[in-house]
Amino acid sequence: MRTNLGIILAIIVGLAIVLGIASLFIDFALAAPARPPRAPAAPKIIQVGEPQGLVSDAARNRLYIASRNTNSVLIWDENANKNLKTIGVGGKPWGVGLVNNRVFVSNFGNNFISVIDAATMNKLPDLKLEDSRAPIQCAGNPANLAVNSATKRVYVALYGGPGRVAVIDAANNSLVDCISANSGTFGVALNLTLKHLYVTNRDAMNLMVFDISKTPATLVQDFYLGGVPFQVQFNPNTNQVYVTLALDAPDYGKPTTLRVFNADAKGVKNAATKIVGNSDPGGALWVGQTDGYLYLAASTASQLEIYNPNTLALVKKIVMTDPFGIAQNPGLNRMYISQRKGNAVRIETTDGEGAPPTATPPAIATETRTPTRTPTRTPTPPLIATETPAPSATPTRTPTRTATPTLIPPTATPTRTPTVTSTPPLSPGEVLIITNPTSALLTFSGMAPGDQVTKPITVLNDGTLSLRYAVVSTATNNDGKNLMSQLRLTIKSGVAACANAGFSASGQILYGPGALGSLNGLNVIGNPAQGFQSGDRALLPGASETLCLNATLPIETGNEFQNASTTATFFFLAEDTLGN
Repeated sequence: MRTNLGIILAIIVGLAIVLGIASLFIDFALAAPARPPRAPAAPKIIQVGEPQGLVSDAARNRLYIASRNTNSVLIWDENANKNLKTIGVGGKPWGVGLVNNRVFVSNFGNNFISVIDAATMNKLPDLKLEDSRAPIQCAGNPANLAVNSATKRVYVALYGGPGRVAVIDAANNSLVDCISANSGTFGVALNLTLKHLYVTNRDAMNLMVFDISKTPATLVQDFYLGGVPFQVQFNPNTNQVYVTLALDAPDYGKPTTLRVFNADAKGVKNAATKIVGNSDPGGALWVGQTDGYLYLAASTASQLEIYNPNTLALVKKIVMTDPFGIAQNPGLNRMYISQRKGNAVRIETTDGEGAPPTATPPAIATETRTPTRTPTRTPTPPLIATETPAPSATPTRTPTRTATPTLIPPTATPTRTPTVTSTPPLSPGEVLIITNPTSALLTFSGMAPGDQVTKPITVLNDGTLSLRYAVVSTATNNDGKNLMSQLRLTIKSGVAACANAGFSASGQILYGPGALGSLNGLNVIGNPAQGFQSGDRALLPGASETLCLNATLPIETGNEFQNASTTATFFFLAEDTLGN
């Protein structure tokens, strides 16, 4: 029988940042609370497998996230910051919308819409778009969707087949209309004042405007764009329509042009053009509900771009891996951005960049060309072979392994100590490293010989510069029993299942098995000295990685460790890689 030694283990996470090559040090260690943490109240990322569409139920503070590679929807508690439930849906879920206390999920891999009761979080019967018993048939790879809360209608773009928009009555979960659009229907947006629906058709290279005041909807305008349109969004503050457009013939795979149109009862009129970041394969456009700014998920450019809609001037650019979908909870001042290749949802606070923009149209050079096509237009040039109907599941981008810092045992202010003379100037930008969780990573009371505890920790480069980081572990020995040296710590990366049962099955060992820490600080990953050091970890801006930590009390541990305790603090120390 194993003896319970009453051992207490606790591990605390600390952070340290070195900006540029200067010896500036910012201590976020919870063991030294004289300097409060800079981390926000909410975690910076939510781990989700290839997230795509998402929507916030602001009334209940629940976030619904479609996971494309797991065919499921994760329901996240925005108050408690935890996963409430995961619900299986159809193949390759894409768009997510909330209306009439129901969450609608378009499944690109199937011809049906998944429905979830927002009050109970229970799955309701699927809505088939191609049902021989139903009066309306409207199949074809559901993609993006838009909702009208006033009329309780859901509009789903159907990319496959002839190109159509399925219209769903959310009051009774029924298909009430199938709007004929054109080949490659992709984006949908609503103008609630004019009761217009804006639809982009990628293969047909056009923007269509429909009157949805009655059923069936009627075509108002067919506007030929001369390139492949991706997303479309309407701004009620400026009464304008935005379209991301690819003009790079013959591939048409780089939507780096933003077309702006003024909306009126007859459809749209050209207003402006702006060069933006590449949002292929369909990064979202979003109008901020609190600041009124235009947000663009520039997926291929790996950045979230924020524009002033009055001038189209770039207000801010946030570097992150493969941003795609955008959702917002104004009550919590949060913006959520799905990062498909990063397998995470990024959380940004929406403090606002100033007063909400007024309804003044952009004062920039406007286009004089107004190539419209009439509703009788026949099919347009086909989409080239390189265009794919849906974003492919691509692996997360691996950060380049650059220099590794040497760890100096952390004192009151553990620092990397570069010499100030003959060093290059501080590089522009910001080094910001964040962990999730931010504290209380491992706790174990009443530990017995042979017991172990395993937990993951996610490390995120939340700054604008590439960084390398190292980790130092300090441990306490207040009772003089030296438990910190008896416990065996192992740190791995790439572990498929970070739990006791799955720890040994996969992953690469970065440290250990070795001591948990030391009084003066033990280098467990890399070395915090300035410049490239063996074992350092490198992260590109917006990139993250998950470390898996396992602490084990050897089976041969004797009674001399009865009632022993220790607390380890991990210091994450980072520096930018430019010039270091």
